[in-house]
Amino acid sequence: MAAAEEVQFCLKVMMMKESNKVLYAEVDNDFADVLLSFLTLPLGTIVRLLIKHYGNKAPIIGSLSSLYAGLLNLDSCHFWTEEGKLMLLNPRNSYGFQCSRLKLQIDDTPPATQCFACEKFTCASMYYKMTCLCSIPRNTMTGRELEIEAQSGDKSVFTAETASFLLTDDFQILTNTSTSLLQILKLNGIGDTSVLEERTLIFGLKEIMELLKGSLVSQTPITDIILSISSAAGTLNKRQKFSASTKYESDALPQTSENVSSDSKKITLKALVQKSTHRVLLAQTRHDFIDFLFSLLIIPLGRVQFLLGKSTCLGSINNLYRSVSNWEDVDYMMSKEAVDALLDPQIPPYYLSSYQILSLNQQS
Repeated sequence: MAAAEEVQFCLKVMMMKESNKVLYAEVDNDFADVLLSFLTLPLGTIVRLLIKHYGNKAPIIGSLSSLYAGLLNLDSCHFWTEEGKLMLLNPRNSYGFQCSRLKLQIDDTPPATQCFACEKFTCASMYYKMTCLCSIPRNTMTGRELEIEAQSGDKSVFTAETASFLLTDDFQILTNTSTSLLQILKLNGIGDTSVLEERTLIFGLKEIMELLKGSLVSQTPITDIILSISSAAGTLNKRQKFSASTKYESDALPQTSENVSSDSKKITLKALVQKSTHRVLLAQTRHDFIDFLFSLLIIPLGRVQFLLGKSTCLGSINNLYRSVSNWEDVDYMMSKEAVDALLDPQIPPYYLSSYQILSLNQQS
């Protein structure tokens, strides 16, 4: 496979002539797979990739950026092992093998080929060769090859190889049919297609990284790229938005059995609160809460959407997630398993802490 820097996609983009705003882009299954793979990326991986690509100009993704920086600057003596810290800084993608078939890969974390376990299998890890923490003196975990299911001859990862899609500026993906096209035109009040202008654009690694960033901080990431407009991190673009749907779900988190832990685990902390503003200045806590905070970095983006009922403050990523959840016809996807991998991605084995409060599924 060619290096990521050499891969390019050719997109046909329809724009409004007067406003120079993107209405939609026609994308093939390879491009759609790259965008959908965003949902499988752990939060820590996203922060790391943005820092690696943009350096000091990397967007600030809420408190995740400061959480990752705090972890990076924390001395290794505060962890059981050095490898434990590295696991959090470089969390593995549970679907790394599938994503290794993407035409363009932005995640440089290699998929796991081994697991490591001690003699009694009381300690195990998927990351590096670690020192056993059980009672066996000086016991080192040894590598064991994983039984990996043979890849099929299909080149696609998530979507069907012959599928074609329409990508709107706010990251909704619709099947490329006349019905979808009419829906976009109607909902955006366009009755005369002469107001549209077709452009052919080349998207490479730089533009894909811009789309990753834009999906988190902007409602118009494609137009932002074309017009070289940098949206401020954490703020919504105030320009007119085009969409394929005018109905959005409530931002309220639905209290269902799927997103409320049945164990009702609680962690107690002492907080110093400013009386006048009710603002928490600092909190004193034990290692269990810190362990929980750092474990947020291993959660895939799609699982965050699942836990928060498809409604987050993360730019256009909500629409990307909703697009998959609205596809009733799985003929456009590789399999039902591919849909599940995007809508409810799991955590790699041996990553979950015993102090985890959120409802997370771990791969077997």
